[in-house]
Amino acid sequence: FTGATSDREGLLAQAEGGTLFLDGVDALPLELQPKLLRFLETRTFRPLGASTERRANVRIVAATQRDLKAQVDRGQFRQDLYFRLQGVELGVPPLRERPEDLPLLIRDLLAAQGRAELTLPEALLQRLVQHPWPGNVRELRTLLERFHVSDGSADAALDAFRHSPAPLEPLTALPFKAAKQRLVDDFTREYLAQMLERAGNNVTEAARLSGIARTHFHELLAKYGVTPDGAG
Repeated sequence: FTGATSDREGLLAQAEGGTLFLDGVDALPLELQPKLLRFLETRTFRPLGASTERRANVRIVAATQRDLKAQVDRGQFRQDLYFRLQGVELGVPPLRERPEDLPLLIRDLLAAQGRAELTLPEALLQRLVQHPWPGNVRELRTLLERFHVSDGSADAALDAFRHSPAPLEPLTALPFKAAKQRLVDDFTREYLAQMLERAGNNVTEAARLSGIARTHFHELLAKYGVTPDGAG
């Protein structure tokens, strides 16, 4: 392909003899699903730029956050691919339903952040157990990262709870217009926060990168309660 200067193994080749984890398989576009189905059926693939196919000896583990059967019923996921993936199903309950897993998750996440020696204060542990975890394990990871960068300050970590929104009711409990507006608001808030992070909390640069006038960018920050730290 254009710009290629050396051979590079793809993920299938790297997973040879092991496990290939397909995260978020429910988000795979319909037009790409036949390719995955063909691989699952034949266990063969052709590396980019190669003229022959290779056989893969890999175990497939796929994860989804949505009900694939419901996706099939709505025409958003191929039925044949669904049945091909449907080997051994393992349901993982949301974090709020398994608080007993918190100690193990905290230990592993802290170790992944290079802070395996950290011990969380008892006050923080109590809050973790009582928290409803609307953001699931990702929310826990973010909280521990905040605990990490604060050099182990319980107050800084607990501050994440004070500024996190309360759990929301399902979108289907709202009228269409209200549900759509919530999604737009959530997207805008996340977009602004990520753009500020990308720009090093410089509002002028964030506005430029997003293609929004600086004054309007300031208005959006105020409207959605996104506050840059030391922004310019």
